[in-house]
Amino acid sequence: MNSDNVLSLWDSRGNWHFCRFCKHLHSLIGALTCDAFPEGIPKELTSALILHNKPMLGQKNNIVFVPSYK
Repeated sequence: MNSDNVLSLWDSRGNWHFCRFCKHLHSLIGALTCDAFPEGIPKELTSALILHNKPMLGQKNNIVFVPSYK
């Protein structure tokens, strides 16, 4: 959290977390996990290198990004 107690869209290393807007995200505290990646969200997603709009190679389910704001 930043000094205003508002969740930042960026982590301490300057990575953008688009995952923050996904309804499948479990928590923003500690390791980032979600329904699609219960063991930890891959860095390719947390660093916004790719958009998770289709299942990734090796993913064990078909869960993809769904906006939490509808």
